[in-house]
Amino acid sequence: MTSIKVDQRDSHFTIEISGHANYAPKGQDIVCAGISLLSFMIHKIVLEETKVISDIFEEGFCRFAFVAEDNLTQEKIKTIASGYQMLSEVYPNYVSFTSTDVEI
Repeated sequence: MTSIKVDQRDSHFTIEISGHANYAPKGQDIVCAGISLLSFMIHKIVLEETKVISDIFEEGFCRFAFVAEDNLTQEKIKTIASGYQMLSEVYPNYVSFTSTDVEI
């Protein structure tokens, strides 16, 4: 199962993603592919549009802590977080999503 946690405190965000969905064999796992796509998108936004506090991106785990002061950037982050939430609703046996203080 993939665990996704999104935390927002004012303009400070922390996003942590760990594990593997194991929906299907490696290379055929559409759930993992969806999570990976959203993660690459959010990582690009974090690097280009925020003040990065910490950035770990590796196989089976990523964690981003950053400050997003611009409202448009915050909305982009929340939109991608809603994609994680949707995956957890459609595939609850493979994706766990929790958020703190994030209005999605």
